Amino acid sequence: MSRLLDQLRALPHQVATAFGDLDSGAGFDEELERYRGLLAEVVDRWDDLVALLAAPDVRNSALGFMRTAGLLIAMLVQPAMGILSDRSTSRF
Repeated sequence: MSRLLDQLRALPHQVATAFGDLDSGAGFDEELERYRGLLAEVVDRWDDLVALLAAPDVRNSALGFMRTAGLLIAMLVQPAMGILSDRSTSRF
């Protein structure tokens, strides 16, 4: 359990490191593979986190609920931010 928590704590640093090296000189394919690997790690740890926090008899339901909630939030937030961005006069 402590190994999983250590991995989850290290995840923000791994993401910052991966996105901080955009100008590393690597080709597009290498960068794409590195980000795919990072995404796979995030998804694997997400499942482990659900297994850690949810009771064994509701783990699959909890994981499905969390993924559905994330999808619904993305479906609402992304268009709303697009509308705000189109109407904004700010340079940033």
